[in-house]
Amino acid sequence: MARYSRPWRRADRGSWYAHVHGKKVRLTGPSGTQKEAEKELARLLSGQAGDPQVDPSRLLVSHVLSEWLTYQAGRVQAGDLSPVTLRSYADRLACLSDEINDLAAQSLRPEIVRQWIARQGQWGPTSRHDRVATIKLAFRWALREGLIFTNPLDPLRLPRRKISREVIPTREDLGKFSEEIKYPELRELYEFILATGCRPGEAARLKACHYRKSRGLFTLEGKTTHRTGVKRQVVLPDEWIPKIERMIEQRPEGPLFLNSRGHAWDRSSIGLAFRRARKRAGLGSEVSAYALRHRRITDLLEQGTPLSVVSAIAGHASSGITSRIYSHVDQAVDLMRAELSR
Repeated sequence: MARYSRPWRRADRGSWYAHVHGKKVRLTGPSGTQKEAEKELARLLSGQAGDPQVDPSRLLVSHVLSEWLTYQAGRVQAGDLSPVTLRSYADRLACLSDEINDLAAQSLRPEIVRQWIARQGQWGPTSRHDRVATIKLAFRWALREGLIFTNPLDPLRLPRRKISREVIPTREDLGKFSEEIKYPELRELYEFILATGCRPGEAARLKACHYRKSRGLFTLEGKTTHRTGVKRQVVLPDEWIPKIERMIEQRPEGPLFLNSRGHAWDRSSIGLAFRRARKRAGLGSEVSAYALRHRRITDLLEQGTPLSVVSAIAGHASSGITSRIYSHVDQAVDLMRAELSR
C-alpha cells in the first residue's frame, strides 16, 4: 500500500522532499521547483507495484484512498491529469479524521461522513461539497477495480455548494483585453480557447499524439471520462486545422501550447498572464481564460445552434448540464417558442 506525504521544501538546502512508505525521499536538487517535485513523486508512486492482495472485507478506508491517490499520480505521470488537481485531491483527503480512516471500507456509511462534515464548522458550502465528492470518486474507482464488494457511499448525496454565475465578458471588453496581450504565446492560447470553447486546462494538455488528422480534432481524457468512459473531443474550426498541423510539425513531443519561457501552461501561469493583461486593459475579473469558453458557448446558443451540438462542443456529459449552466441565455426562450409555433 503506497503511503506518502505532499512534497515540501527545505529552506536551508533548497531541495524538495516527501515521505514515501515512512521514508524521506529527495525529489529535486537545490534548483528544483514544486511542480518538478510533484512530477517526480508521481513517477515514484506510479512505479509502486506488487502490494499483497488485501481481503476487501478487511480493507481500511485509508487504504482505498491511498490506492486511489496512487492511481491518480500515475495519471499525472502519463499527462492525463494536472499535478494541481492531484494536489487538490490530496488536500481534500488529508483532513479526514482517524475515525473514518481506520474504519473498514465496507463499514463506512453515508451517515458517518455526514456527521464528520457537520463538525467542520470552518468549511463553506463548496469545501464541504468538494471533499465529499472526492471521497465518492475514490470509492467508485475502488469498486471498479475490485478493491471493495459494494460501494457503501453510493447513496450519499453531495452537499449543496454555492453556485456563482459567471459574468460573460462583452466583445468590447475582449477587444480591450486583446490589445494588451504582449506575447504571441498568450495570444495563441487566447484565440484557440475562444475559437473552440474548450477548457483552458484541456488546451494546456493538448499534444500531437491527441490529434486525429483525418477528422480535424483532438481526443483526450476529459473531465468525466473516468465516469462515462467517453473521451473528450476538441473539434477544430476550419481555419485552425492548418495552424495546429504547423504546431505539430514544430512540437511533435510534449504540449503544443507553451508560454513565453517555453514551458507548458498550467493553471497558475494562465491565471497570472490573464491578470496582467486585464490589469493593463483596466478590466475586472470577468475576463479570464475560462470566461472565453463561456463567451464562445453563449455565442453558439444565441446563434441558434442546437443544444445537443453545443453540449458536445462544450464537452458536457449531457445537454441538461449545458442548459443549466447557460440558463442566462434569453434567446433560448425565443428559440423554444419558435419551435413550438411551427
